[in-house]
Amino acid sequence: MPDVDKDSYNALQGESPKAPSRRFSAGYPRGPNGPMYPSPARLDHVRHRRPEAPEDAREVDVEQAVPALVVELGRGPVAGDRGGLFHSSGALLPFLFAAAPIGLDALIGWIAAWHRTWNAAAARSVFGASMLGLAVVLSVGLWRSRVIGSDLANPVWNQASQVYQSIGLWLSDRGAAGSIVMVNDPPDFFYQTHIQAIVIPDGDVTTLLAAADRFGAGWLILDENHARGLDDFYAGRETHPRLTRVTDFGSTIVYQIRR
Repeated sequence: MPDVDKDSYNALQGESPKAPSRRFSAGYPRGPNGPMYPSPARLDHVRHRRPEAPEDAREVDVEQAVPALVVELGRGPVAGDRGGLFHSSGALLPFLFAAAPIGLDALIGWIAAWHRTWNAAAARSVFGASMLGLAVVLSVGLWRSRVIGSDLANPVWNQASQVYQSIGLWLSDRGAAGSIVMVNDPPDFFYQTHIQAIVIPDGDVTTLLAAADRFGAGWLILDENHARGLDDFYAGRETHPRLTRVTDFGSTIVYQIRR
């Protein structure tokens, strides 16, 4: 694989990493980091930290979060405008989820102070149970749809790996095991095939080829989970002279990238 430094790779992916906020518990309402509903409670935890709460529970602060964030950032590239494989902010999840119930309790207390008829004890029980129930329902639903799927005997979680194994054998039979492959999930592809791979960047065919040239990729594996800019290319409505469709593995298409 070409000797490419991490800065060059991140520059290809998009913008440079931005400095984290001083207060991380202000909520992070993006899908990869879990449910969006705890975010207001996390924000309230920052604005109304209760003095009676234990010190280690109240100080969801940069002094605690930064070391975990640094470790997580070292695992992979920071997501930029052209995508990224790892969600580095996952290191903050323990702090965010710990802040949510504390913030919810403070928020209910604030409302009860303004509305004398508000039963704070009952509200804490109802909203606390609702938050827990919603988390369980969302977790089970996502697990059922994304991990198991419609066929319990053949979980969707394993299907991509099975396709990667078949493609790896196909490439090896053609003497291409030493090539670099562009694929949606490089770590899994390498684990299944021991063939070097890089992630397909977000963008169109031009962006894809720029990444292929920079990192020396010779093959492209394109599946249904692709960037929006590749919709026409995946559907066959767009072609490129440097990308030759060689074979299909179900809904996964293998292209050879020509120089």
